[in-house]
Amino acid sequence: MDDIITSSHEIHQNQPALYNEYVQFICNSSKEDDLFINFIKKPFKWSEKIGYFFKKYESGFSGLGSGIIQPVLYHPNIDFPEEIIKRKANVLLNL
Repeated sequence: MDDIITSSHEIHQNQPALYNEYVQFICNSSKEDDLFINFIKKPFKWSEKIGYFFKKYESGFSGLGSGIIQPVLYHPNIDFPEEIIKRKANVLLNL
């Protein structure tokens, strides 16, 4: 058989953005602990459909970054720096 079958696909993730007073509370708490705040332009790939949930139930959302040289989340070679967990816990305590 000399027939070649080809296909292509595209992935679209169009979750609604989340910015409200609860996110501002998280930002203020993060600033109290001198943490860097970075508003991303695209949704987290791991955020799934949580933006829809937050449209119905007012909430805030933040992530905990471990640096730009880390492999992506759930990669077998990720070496998450556990010492940063305490800093994020302080943000939650401040809230």
